[in-house]
Amino acid sequence: MEGIQSSVVWFTLLLAIFGPTVSFGNTRTCFCETWRHPSGESSDGSSAIRLLDINNPVYSHWLHLSCSSPKTWCPRDCMQNALQTLGGSRSTFTEEAGNRVCSIYGHEKSYPGISVVAKYVVSNCGARGTHLLAEHVCCAPRCSCYLKAVRNSRTTTLRLSHRTHPSPYHVCNTEGIHSDCKNECINYFETVLRGSISRNYDVTSSTELCRMLGTTSPPGARVYIQYRTMGVTKTVDLPKMCCFRVPGIPTTFPNTDCVSIGV
Repeated sequence: MEGIQSSVVWFTLLLAIFGPTVSFGNTRTCFCETWRHPSGESSDGSSAIRLLDINNPVYSHWLHLSCSSPKTWCPRDCMQNALQTLGGSRSTFTEEAGNRVCSIYGHEKSYPGISVVAKYVVSNCGARGTHLLAEHVCCAPRCSCYLKAVRNSRTTTLRLSHRTHPSPYHVCNTEGIHSDCKNECINYFETVLRGSISRNYDVTSSTELCRMLGTTSPPGARVYIQYRTMGVTKTVDLPKMCCFRVPGIPTTFPNTDCVSIGV
């Protein structure tokens, strides 16, 4: 009986000491979610959309757990759990994390892209907040490639393709994304033409190009690559091309006298 009374006394003392500054309970849950919103907009803005629920850390004590420690632990644990769930690292927003966000987000976003945040709430403690995981995330910027020729003031599209970067996640760097798109288009058309086109045509690429162009007399056809990504269109000029036909042979051949290197 005395032992019970002693415990009651001690518990009463603990409540008297800590009661005014903490809420009651021996368990606190750190509720954690990841959200995305346009970069530059508040994480609570109207465009914010939830991405994922994250594993919720639970803190407990056999007798009593104040709010002070969970308020310190929850922001850290939520951030680390969110990064690990998205991309396997507890400290860094990895390319894998970016790809996971983009697979959920699912469509192209131009500069300044989106921000990804972890939102947390500590149960029964009135504590909540956000932690920025990444900003300026661009997802799956499509790259449209056109091989075009101008003859007698008339433009013809010889071939087109819509390409997507093998990795959908990009940091929104417009210069870098346009450079990637340009290289993707050049590589694609070199595959189509089965030869080099970057500075001049080789025998195979010029022959394939003439097969597309048909007979083309001097001053020749202006040939160029047009590429478009993130709403901006740019061009890469290729050497001019003339093509001639040999009587009795249904194939056109390149006329090297009409080729101007590095137009």
